[in-house]
Amino acid sequence: MGVILPIAFLLITLAIVVLYAMVGELARRIPDGEPAEDPVRPLTEFQQGTAPTHWPDDLSALGDAPQALILVLSPVCSTCTNVAKELALLAPDKLDIPIGVLVSAAGRNIGEEFAARHSLARYPHLVDEKGAWISGNFGVNISPTGLLMERGALAQAYSFTKATDLIQTVVKAREVKAREGVS
Repeated sequence: MGVILPIAFLLITLAIVVLYAMVGELARRIPDGEPAEDPVRPLTEFQQGTAPTHWPDDLSALGDAPQALILVLSPVCSTCTNVAKELALLAPDKLDIPIGVLVSAAGRNIGEEFAARHSLARYPHLVDEKGAWISGNFGVNISPTGLLMERGALAQAYSFTKATDLIQTVVKAREVKAREGVS
């Protein structure tokens, strides 16, 4: 018994070293700069065609627009923080589509602090405590999510990592529809 225990520890230590070496080798083989997935992906889990039972005052202008994007962000999501920083650098009045921001947060103070820290007041924005409005109306429970609204109804939902990529995707799709004569 006295020799078996040290040999077992030696084998376990050796196995851990080999495992770390294999993981390091695999990580080295992944090319830098290539995204792991598409930066903008259509979602399938949402309630297409649904219009909310009511538009909160802070987002009501988007409900009247022919087309608008609502970006759903959360203060606890690192990608959402990056998107919020990106939005702070954009000029809302220069974008090709109206954008609103919905901050889904556990509490109003947390959401308001996130919005203030990232200058989101430049956009129509709403702090949605516990995501009640967004999930109750559209079945969306993840962030970041981009909701493409057409005449107040949900046309498409997207997962995205950069706001500019999402905007380009939506604008290109709109241009294709216009060329094809689809309304």
